[in-house]
Amino acid sequence: MYPPPSFLMMGGANDYWLRALSFSHDGCHVGTLCDDKYVRFWSIYNEEVPVKKAQLVNALCCNYSPDGCCLATGTRDGNVVFYMAPMRVQQLQHLCRLSVRRVLPSTKVDALPIPQKIKGYLKYEN
Repeated sequence: MYPPPSFLMMGGANDYWLRALSFSHDGCHVGTLCDDKYVRFWSIYNEEVPVKKAQLVNALCCNYSPDGCCLATGTRDGNVVFYMAPMRVQQLQHLCRLSVRRVLPSTKVDALPIPQKIKGYLKYEN
């Protein structure tokens, strides 16, 4: 898998609880809600700083829209707030890999009559 799985800490560098997390459908962004009253959008390509952040009081949950262009957030007082999600034009190579992997698990990739380098790419090894 790319990026490789890792633990999500409930208290990060800022010592606030992570309340909600949602992955974008293109697999390139993650939306998070923390008790520090911020919504953050993270890129998997640069995990050091958020791509975008906004303040939200009483955050409870979040989820990306089916088309991936906005993040819906729910608050404890019953409000729903929508945020425009950062967009990134993906490389055709990455989009092809996503299409193949939607219908083909890693275990079946090895049986394909394609070069080893492409198999590795499809299995997120390189």
